[in-house]
Amino acid sequence: MTSPTTYPPINIEMEPWVSATQISTFELCNRKWAWRWLEGVKAPPNKFAQLGIDTHGKLEKWLRGNVVPSAESQHADGEHRKRDEQAVKLAQAMIPYLPPPQAVDPNNVERDELIFVQDVLFIVKIDLFMPEMVSWDGVVRPRTCDHKTTGDFKWLPEASQIHLDAQAALYSAWTIIHTKKTEIDLQWNYVRTKGAIKVEPVCATVTDEMITPRMLANVETGRQIKKLLGLKGQGLRALDVVHDARACDEYGGCPYRERCGISGKERIVSIMSDIKGLPATQQFLAGLGGPQNGQPVNPPAFGLPGQQPGGFAPPQQPGGFAPPQQPGGFAPP
Repeated sequence: MTSPTTYPPINIEMEPWVSATQISTFELCNRKWAWRWLEGVKAPPNKFAQLGIDTHGKLEKWLRGNVVPSAESQHADGEHRKRDEQAVKLAQAMIPYLPPPQAVDPNNVERDELIFVQDVLFIVKIDLFMPEMVSWDGVVRPRTCDHKTTGDFKWLPEASQIHLDAQAALYSAWTIIHTKKTEIDLQWNYVRTKGAIKVEPVCATVTDEMITPRMLANVETGRQIKKLLGLKGQGLRALDVVHDARACDEYGGCPYRERCGISGKERIVSIMSDIKGLPATQQFLAGLGGPQNGQPVNPPAFGLPGQQPGGFAPPQQPGGFAPPQQPGGFAPP
């Protein structure tokens, strides 16, 4: 592996933080990202998103302090009470798929962390990090877990493809850096909100090499985001940013569609367009899948804030793994 490129030190106080949500939104439609993070226009409240937030809050109390999910008495009106009761049921359904609170360090619940990759500073929000857990193949590895609500399991990623997801790759990168391991476990617990409540975990063992292509895409998108944010002071507005009309109807419809004023004809033309009409980031993503032009792709240099990025592959720790420090012999699902 070639030596990583040296990048200038990052000023955390001044550098914009790029999240997985920003990356996914930008790659869907540059202008949709611009309305939210360039103009600061928040989307109208979404009851489904709020249900997910409420469920996360109850799981946080359970994992941090062994507080059994229950209804909140302050929810007086019918809509809030109904949603709160639904969040209780969803959180309770997730509990069997999580380690018991006695095995969890409260500091590893809902962790806000920063990592930089080359010249981009990323922020991650880890729902649950376990330094050591017995994996599905009997090996003890670090594990990062994420709680997710979904209306339909058809949206679940394949375990064998999860490392291609922007968020999964970013969270894997943090885990690899934090633990100095090159192989870690991911556990994405999905709970269905429509119909009968059911939990479907997506579990995968991920290596540094597996996430490198997706992290390269994250870095490229992060650079484009930084560039647009840098032009904000020069008067750049959301309507100046390229749009992808095919995203107007995605995920129940874009909340900024009326602000854009995109005509039906534009949307049809966009749908019929080929890859040359896509935003630059999506063109980049479309080219992923292996070495470009026969040349190997150098893996990105990863690091924690305050450190100069080094090579991506952390050293293996001698002596193998320590036995898991978990009472009751908790077994993963």
